[in-house]
Amino acid sequence: MDIYYIEYLNTITKSVGNFINIPGNSLCIAATAAVGQYMGKGDEDGAGKCLSYITKLSTFLLIIVGM
Repeated sequence: MDIYYIEYLNTITKSVGNFINIPGNSLCIAATAAVGQYMGKGDEDGAGKCLSYITKLSTFLLIIVGM
């Protein structure tokens, strides 16, 4: 195999991997903002519920993307 072919495949694989991570990164930013809003109000229970929901949502979405 040609070395350029291997580098080409490596670049494609990294691009696909980065593309799959976009929804997770977006949800992480959203989770930080949402939990910060709850913590600013002093609502620790609401922050925990919000973070739990976003974690479950992101897990479900990652499973869907992985299929």
